[in-house]
Amino acid sequence: MYLDLPAGESLAGIAAAPPEARSRPADAGILSDVEFRQRERENVLAALNKTGWKVHGPGGAAELLGLKPTTLIARIKKFGFTKEVHGAPPASPATPQI
Repeated sequence: MYLDLPAGESLAGIAAAPPEARSRPADAGILSDVEFRQRERENVLAALNKTGWKVHGPGGAAELLGLKPTTLIARIKKFGFTKEVHGAPPASPATPQI
């Protein structure tokens, strides 16, 4: 097995370092799993709000995110999103034209 480590580092040195010493630098741009899932959640919600909660079809959130509509629907369920709580308020009943 071959590991491509930065110059001057060895696998023994990495394995022996305490977890806080192995943590990523703050400016590395790498997200932890918790941060990644939160960002995904925010991104899906932003796409839904931008498209007026249109999931399918041209201009829909699935197209905007590059996902199949069924995948987006599964994520909406996974995150527990509902239009009434996370999106625009429900449409008001149409007022009759006089």
